[in-house]
Amino acid sequence: MVLSAEAQSTASSESAETIQLEEFTVTGSHIPTTETAFDARSMPVDIIGRNHMEQLGVSTAEELLQTMPYTQASVPISNNQTGFTPAASSVNLRGLGSGATLVLLNGRRVAPYPRGTGGTVAFVDITSFPLAAIEQVEVLKDGASATYGADAIAGVVNIKTRKRFNGAEATVRYGNTTSKDSGEIIANIIGGASTENTNMVFGLNYYRRNDIFNSDREYSAVPPFLSSNSSPLNFEVTRAAVNEALNAEDGGSRPLDALFQGAPESANFLLAKEIFKQDYINQQNLDRYAVWSGTVSPPSESFLDGFNAPIITVDGLLRARRDVLFTSTWTNRDQNNGNLPASAYDLSRTRPSSFNFNEFSQSYPASERKGGFATIEKRILGTENVYGYGEVFFQMVDAVNELAPSATGNFRNPGGVPLVIPARTPNPILTPSEQAAGKRTAAEGAYNPFNPFNQDFSGGTRARLAEFGNRIYRTTNTAFNAAAGLRGEKVMGNWNWDLNGYYSQIRQATRNTLVSITKFNRINNAADPIFDPTSDQYIGTTIPYNPFGYFRNEIENNKLVAPFALVELKDRRESELYGGSLAINNPELFELPGGSAGFAAGVEYRFETMLQSPDEAGSSGDVIGSSTDNATNADREIGSIYAEMNIPIFGEDNAVPGAYRLNLNIAGRFEDFVTQNDSIFVPKVALRWMPVDDSFVIRGTWGQGYRQPSMYELYAEGLTYALAPITDPVTQVNEPEQDVSSASNRRLKAEESDNFTVGFVWTPEFLRKDNQAFSVGVDYWYIKRTGNVTVDYQDVVFRDFNGDPLLPGESVQRDAAGNIVLVNAIFRNIGNEKAKGLDIQASYFYVTENWGRFDFRLDASYLDSYKIQQFPSAPFFEYKGEMTDILFDNQTGDSFPGSGDDGYLEWRGRASLSWSKGPWNASLNARYTDGFRDFKSEWDPRNPNDPAGFRQVASRTIFDVVVGYTFFEGQDSWMGDTRVVVGVDNILDTDPPFVSSWDNNSTGYPGFLYTAENRFYYISLTKKL
Repeated sequence: MVLSAEAQSTASSESAETIQLEEFTVTGSHIPTTETAFDARSMPVDIIGRNHMEQLGVSTAEELLQTMPYTQASVPISNNQTGFTPAASSVNLRGLGSGATLVLLNGRRVAPYPRGTGGTVAFVDITSFPLAAIEQVEVLKDGASATYGADAIAGVVNIKTRKRFNGAEATVRYGNTTSKDSGEIIANIIGGASTENTNMVFGLNYYRRNDIFNSDREYSAVPPFLSSNSSPLNFEVTRAAVNEALNAEDGGSRPLDALFQGAPESANFLLAKEIFKQDYINQQNLDRYAVWSGTVSPPSESFLDGFNAPIITVDGLLRARRDVLFTSTWTNRDQNNGNLPASAYDLSRTRPSSFNFNEFSQSYPASERKGGFATIEKRILGTENVYGYGEVFFQMVDAVNELAPSATGNFRNPGGVPLVIPARTPNPILTPSEQAAGKRTAAEGAYNPFNPFNQDFSGGTRARLAEFGNRIYRTTNTAFNAAAGLRGEKVMGNWNWDLNGYYSQIRQATRNTLVSITKFNRINNAADPIFDPTSDQYIGTTIPYNPFGYFRNEIENNKLVAPFALVELKDRRESELYGGSLAINNPELFELPGGSAGFAAGVEYRFETMLQSPDEAGSSGDVIGSSTDNATNADREIGSIYAEMNIPIFGEDNAVPGAYRLNLNIAGRFEDFVTQNDSIFVPKVALRWMPVDDSFVIRGTWGQGYRQPSMYELYAEGLTYALAPITDPVTQVNEPEQDVSSASNRRLKAEESDNFTVGFVWTPEFLRKDNQAFSVGVDYWYIKRTGNVTVDYQDVVFRDFNGDPLLPGESVQRDAAGNIVLVNAIFRNIGNEKAKGLDIQASYFYVTENWGRFDFRLDASYLDSYKIQQFPSAPFFEYKGEMTDILFDNQTGDSFPGSGDDGYLEWRGRASLSWSKGPWNASLNARYTDGFRDFKSEWDPRNPNDPAGFRQVASRTIFDVVVGYTFFEGQDSWMGDTRVVVGVDNILDTDPPFVSSWDNNSTGYPGFLYTAENRFYYISLTKKL
């Protein structure tokens, strides 16, 4: 560990006198030590205290953790409008995922958020911890599975709350962007009292932040791809319906084969399981293709017997005659009032209409938080060394997320109720799928008089329901944590012990305003009783909804009808954790030539529960564009026992040349997963070596980890439907909104890991003086994780394409034209990862005679390699500096860009230069985020003339400034004991870089790395009461 500014300040002020150091425990070991906090330990630990929090200018715990360079995909989920977990935030050390980082509150576990990141992986919600209650954050940057739990694969974040506080102080803070569109208000009060026998602290906190919309920033006003869920709608229409409608317009008969026909019926075609256009353009890799001569038999595309792929030409899918196309009034949208004739509709093999969803959606949600905490510690039993203690924390978080109006996806809606717009008459022309089913899609007798075609529109039809308003997601999280226990200090010699019990709970309640499929179908059917004035279901109009218009051209009757289809879904999820532990330690168990040997041991037990109670409409699949949820009630129990030994091999009394100090730390942990009938032992070894003196330390660790799958991955009932980006190797189509489903898997095994670190810390003796000190540290780290639990829809598509066997619950469903309709996947242990890199820290302080004190601190993280094997038959692929996921051709090993937006960055860093003199202090902070390789879509609407292919996303450096002044007691009658802080984040108002990937990115900038705040200013006032 490098000298922190706070520790340095303490060291310099206390250097003139001899003090008795108090034993304390730093995250990384259960054995107390009398080293000062800035001395290097065998495990790399980063400590951030309150002074440093002020220097960074952060207002929430998640923003604080976001600044750490050793996290990846760092924007808190609560600050992003996408994702499964609005109003919550996670921390992701090393890019291994939030499930690999163990988060503790005062050294104890807390209940995981009741819905995981991505809807699956369990994590601890950082927004549950108000910054006002935090004394310091300790981050152990190597695996700590043997010390804190087998699942601490990437490291540990231990949040320590304020314990000793005398008096009271109140803080208010206001901030806003320079665009004045995201005001922030913070108010806190902290109070406490300490006596010889009792110490108590309490606090109350309040936080509110306004939202930002994508349209508020020029760089996010238009996304890198437009949605085919559009207004005007993209209808899937048959040849017969088009013929009938056009002939009805002019009373004649027109052959429409030219509109539906492509290549001639007999020709030479190139055949392969996968066709890459670039191969033909560059005349490369041609040996992987074969030439075939044959005849095409319309109306369907031909398949070669024994081949799991359609015949393909150089320019894509064979242009054989089709019976199904897409139609829309996109060309004539400005004139579209909902009554355009069939001849005004475009016909296309692809969906012609598109929609800019960023015109409506948020990029930064509105939120409000309020809560409080209290802690007490008291000597009991009339002794000097036995204490009773208790603590309680409560936090409520409200967030409002707005997404663009509902996107229907394909009307066929696999796994749910299909959407349908009835034909013009009650006697429609049946589509091929209706003919196969022997009935129409719409209800018998249903019709919509505005439909220019006498066909029920369903199947591949897509719509954007702009007239129904934005999708509104209101989330309320309530978190409660309590603990009570007894502890003893220096009992029977040097023995310390702690016996405690704790309870943690977090509840999520959501109220989401969305569109009901059933009610949408009803308002489109003129024969429904809701339009019958004699029915008790009558809604006040006899005219049905007209879905054939353009949302910018308002249809008055639609304003009356649309609200009928809106529903408010009320979901409830809950996660609870009951636990208890007994820990003992003795830092001086016995003497060795090198010093005192330390020992620690303990037992722990915890019981976890998960409850999901979704709204009935949501669980039945009756909500447009929303994943179905299923009721789940699961629990599990885990017991563990651990031991740790610190062995001084060489010390002050037996030092030899080359071994001034040498300490060995050995730890082991046995965990019994009772519910899963599984158990594991994880070891850890750490070494701390001073070869010459205490100015240079070499340290290293090795350990193993073991993460049991989350309860959601194991026990969630039913299927979860969603939209995901898929590349289809059959049709060569990149579909950013493919219908997919996932299912839990009780046969999942645990993820296993190996972790290794080695590094040094150097504090040059010639710079270690009363008025200055310099320290630099470098740590190399390596993590290997096997059996990663994931649900990989793309892997299912590839295995199906290659003829590899699929597991029960996996499938790829296609329509008659060969297009993917639905991908079903299950959670599997299929991924392996290998990552390595460097952590670099440096700090320097210098106290002048007349100009005050100067502090410099640098924290940087270098990612040397991050390799992922997505599935067993795939090679390891280097992800450093890439967007995820990379897709693979199983036959050739070639790779090409796929979905995801994590961006494993080569460099991240932060640096600060601080100054203080008397009542004044100031800091200049810099945050650097590296660029990465992106893939530009061929349909990027902002750069349509640029070719598709790889591009480099720019890096970004942000500068922040903080200035503070303290009015000391007696300076002023009302400003005494008051501190004022003024700060500006991103003082140069630097925009985030442009990113254009076709997959999950919907903002036009890397939303997983940056927010749309730009320059943000704030002022805070803290008054001692």
